[in-house]
Amino acid sequence: MTVVNSPPAGNARKSTRSLVTFGEQKDKTDALLEIRNRDNLCLFKAVVVGIAYDESVRKCGCKHFMRLLDDDAEQSRRARDLMALCGIPDDLPEYSVDQLTPVQEYLEGRYPARYRLLVFSADNGEGG
Repeated sequence: MTVVNSPPAGNARKSTRSLVTFGEQKDKTDALLEIRNRDNLCLFKAVVVGIAYDESVRKCGCKHFMRLLDDDAEQSRRARDLMALCGIPDDLPEYSVDQLTPVQEYLEGRYPARYRLLVFSADNGEGG
């Protein structure tokens, strides 16, 4: 996940881990967050974690963001809340990019022109 053009996190409260300023590093591996998935909600977790990052930088809430990164249950709760707001059932066996349209529509209504979801795939289409 990369957040583009985010304000610097220079005034964030002290934390045991520093908040990465995404999109700023020369080595982009430091600008990625891993969503540790114990369920099938990784797409929605990535969205809520990205929004939480953006909000933490804007409001200097680094400590709360860092806690969220380590709290799979809270990520799942927020993901399910997002899904409910988007009208997406939370009991499907799997999710795909087909569910991105209602999420993007919700984000556009809630945060006009602030977030755009982009999905990149390493799949070359050859299968197997």
